[in-house]
Amino acid sequence: MKPMNLKRIASTVLAGALTLSMAVPALAAEKNTTNINGTYTPINLAVTVPSTGKAVINPYGLPYTLDENNSISGQQITTGAPLTVQNRSSVALSVSAKITGEVPTGSGFEFATAAPADTVTDKEGYVLFQMFPATALTEANLEDASVLIGGFAKLDDADALPATPAVVSTTAADFADIITLREGKDGELQKGGAAYFRLSGNVAKKAEWTTADTFSVKVAFSFEPAEFVKNAGTLAATASGDASQIGNVATTIKLTPDKDLPADFAFTTANTKWELVGEKAAGFTLEAGTNPNEAKVKVPATGSAAASGEKVTLKVTVTDADGIPYVAEIECTAA
Repeated sequence: MKPMNLKRIASTVLAGALTLSMAVPALAAEKNTTNINGTYTPINLAVTVPSTGKAVINPYGLPYTLDENNSISGQQITTGAPLTVQNRSSVALSVSAKITGEVPTGSGFEFATAAPADTVTDKEGYVLFQMFPATALTEANLEDASVLIGGFAKLDDADALPATPAVVSTTAADFADIITLREGKDGELQKGGAAYFRLSGNVAKKAEWTTADTFSVKVAFSFEPAEFVKNAGTLAATASGDASQIGNVATTIKLTPDKDLPADFAFTTANTKWELVGEKAAGFTLEAGTNPNEAKVKVPATGSAAASGEKVTLKVTVTDADGIPYVAEIECTAA
């Protein structure tokens, strides 16, 4: 009987210990509290934007001198000096703009919605707002006229952003996500962090223009954090260009560089990364190609193979010497 009494006593002590250990956290939760207050704190972006600019009505597109080494010709609306947006923020930024045109009192200028025909004699102007990557500009060469002005003089309408022309009128118009600027490094502009912008367009050549025929354009920029990547080019299967029938035999897919990535870019295994992306990625196999700009994709013969019709995205990221990433993707489908 005595051993049984000892067991009962031991059980009672243990139960008390358990009760005490459960009570401590409950008391701690009631007495030791933390109040966290949320307050909006604006984050300053380090972006440089010029406050003014100059545009010239040039009906016959005559040469317009920028400096002793650079001129622009063939443009009926010419921006007289380089205008740039420069991002030194710690994050990449997507650039949007609200564009509003204005015609001062006494001016005969009229904003047009299309390029005036050669027979038009009214003082019409088809004005476009354009942006361009200024990839050559860095903190080190901003004061170098051959780089800054030389790059501006070579801008081509065919490369202008946004892709759908930003036509200027007296009604404010918003143009979102026109271009993405790379983040700054240690507070300085690095390659990919700047963009040129200008006015371009067409005017009526036969109008009797005078110096009183002026117009102005207000550009209100806004910025939003974004991911900075450029287009690496086009991915396609080398055999037929078709990546929709990936089977048990590996299909070789090759990257053909885009104009952003020079055609003579030196691909290496260190600067070129291939990967399969998507929910069904485990059902496909990725292998190295003969060259770094190639990869092989197949559906494994055994194991967790992708079923017919299941899809995966093949993604390649190429990084240049300046650390700029170039990306291309293609969707592959299991046969």
